[in-house]
Amino acid sequence: MAMNELRDAVVQVKSEVTPGQAETTGFTTIEINGTDSAGVLSPDLAFVEATVLRPDFDQRPGTPGRAKSNISIPSYATAKPAADPVAPTPANGILLKACGLSETVSGESCTYTPTTTDQSMTVWSFNDGIKTISAGVRGGFSLDMSAGQYPTMSFTGEGDYTAPSNGAVPVATYPNEILHQVATASMTIGGVSGLVIRNFSFTWDVTQTERLDVNSSNGYKGTAVTAKVGRISTTVEFQDSTSTWNPEALLTAGATHAVNLEVGDFTAGASGSAIRFESAAAQITGVSRSADSGVLVASIDMIATGATPFNLIFKSADLS
Repeated sequence: MAMNELRDAVVQVKSEVTPGQAETTGFTTIEINGTDSAGVLSPDLAFVEATVLRPDFDQRPGTPGRAKSNISIPSYATAKPAADPVAPTPANGILLKACGLSETVSGESCTYTPTTTDQSMTVWSFNDGIKTISAGVRGGFSLDMSAGQYPTMSFTGEGDYTAPSNGAVPVATYPNEILHQVATASMTIGGVSGLVIRNFSFTWDVTQTERLDVNSSNGYKGTAVTAKVGRISTTVEFQDSTSTWNPEALLTAGATHAVNLEVGDFTAGASGSAIRFESAAAQITGVSRSADSGVLVASIDMIATGATPFNLIFKSADLS
């Protein structure tokens, strides 16, 4: 028996027509950020023990409990090039729809917005000759943008469990998409520009609650999405004057503020791809100050509020 070295790995996804019913064809290949795909699909298997008190300390046999898969897909946030305006939807759009976001295509841009409808997806993971599948996958995502680096987007969620089986690694066609360095970006907080911003991260936390059911197999009927919240974190150099921008004053005022971040070029009439995050009503929930090699910085936490807490837009070409 040969050793599986994870040297040949492919991860593919597809939105489901019927929630929980596995898709079998027409998958999109996701470019994994990293070198280890073993944790993309991890089994989460419960076991029910029968503990009894006997003079001979015999242990009664137990029984399998609920079974599900934990999914973790680390990738990059990418956008289609200007030469591919026909399909502006990014490959990661399938992951975003599985986070409860709607997908709206307008011209050469694609916008993802929170919705009350929860779309699920099927995930296929191939590692050498081992194939693992999970249907009914839903979850949340995080978007991280650090100055000078590539933007990353990671999906975490849960889905149905299927035991691994033998399966040849498919011939993968990777999406033709552009990685934008987080540089010469445009980020404003509360309409204030010119801030020195070291990093930005957004996390869409989606809570799934297990549904225990005496009428279902192993007493388990899957999960239900019970909560969603968007959290923003950023590190900003504290300015030498608080007259322009004072995050602590904004926190104590309790008001909401617009937060916008663009990587790439969204200028009307400009060609090229770009990614834009926008939250019209972000509220500062925490501010902490620290010194970094003699530079005073502020770590700021916010929540995205309102009926539309945020939009995530991918532009493939001219928006004019």
